[in-house]
Amino acid sequence: MVFESAPQGAEKSVCEHLARVIRPEIEISSATHRNKPELIADCGKDVVNLLKEGCKRIFIIWDLFPAWRKKNEKPCRKEDREAILQSLKQAGVQNTPVILICIREELEAWLLAQEAQEIGFLLPI
Repeated sequence: MVFESAPQGAEKSVCEHLARVIRPEIEISSATHRNKPELIADCGKDVVNLLKEGCKRIFIIWDLFPAWRKKNEKPCRKEDREAILQSLKQAGVQNTPVILICIREELEAWLLAQEAQEIGFLLPI
């Protein structure tokens, strides 16, 4: 997994936990980046390294609306996707089993909503 997240960040922790819940026997290797521009620039190199480690499937996970963005900035999933695919192409790994996951709202918002629902503040939909 390649994350726009600190090494101990929420996205990494939650996604790796979820993967282990779904497939307890899974072995996970991860790469983390401080921000989306860094992830986009380096994700191709990360995929090369993860493939060398023997990874069979690679997930690239980032926030569409990172907290650090400029207020007038309008992120675009299509532009992010194209930039990530270009990074993969430059690294020579454009035809590998890579899954792109764009988190529309920050993962922390999901966790807070789930916690609120569990303690009775929100009703299930």
